[in-house]
Amino acid sequence: MSEIRLLISAYQHFTGRQLIQDVQNDLSMKTKRMFLMALSSDRPPDTAPVDYAHVARDVDVLYNAGEKRFGTDEMVFCEIFINRSPAHLRAVFDAYPKKYKKYRSFAKVIRAEFRGHMEAALLHIYKGADPKHDQPSIYRDAKLIHQSMKGFGTRDHELIWRVVRAHWDHIRFEGIKAAYFKKQKTTLEYHIGKETSGSYRKLLLELTQSVGKVKR
Repeated sequence: MSEIRLLISAYQHFTGRQLIQDVQNDLSMKTKRMFLMALSSDRPPDTAPVDYAHVARDVDVLYNAGEKRFGTDEMVFCEIFINRSPAHLRAVFDAYPKKYKKYRSFAKVIRAEFRGHMEAALLHIYKGADPKHDQPSIYRDAKLIHQSMKGFGTRDHELIWRVVRAHWDHIRFEGIKAAYFKKQKTTLEYHIGKETSGSYRKLLLELTQSVGKVKR
């Protein structure tokens, strides 16, 4: 079962409500359509081979829906981002700036064409398939954990749910910790220990240390 299906099932179990119905009631317009599309998505598995002819078509479709026209067709972007595998998106994001050279990366296309919640959602998907990183989704998640502790004051709730979610997949979490160390030149455990205290720190350190350690 996909993570989306598990999320929908768990949401109903814990709240007694339907997630899709709540999205329909609480969101509006194109943001609502984007999230409903994501909740009903049946994208190919991550292991599916990349069809480069399909990649080329998607590159042209995105150009025609964005840069080429006056006003962006947001739903075309959403349909491709939500319903393609990470490997397919990675190939699209690599090919697009090579063919259409106005922007050096597809992230800049998103920032030029979108604002608000939709910009944030599409950038999150983009960073999970960014062609400049070997394991983009792992690099993205390491960066997001760091950002929850960056600056003045730790965003405690965000740090908790990002660490807990990462901990679900121990092998992947080891990759996140390694990416964190590579980028920040210190371990995730060290940074958490520095930014938190008490039982809260003890819990987060137990979660991070239980999946192996990267030496400082």
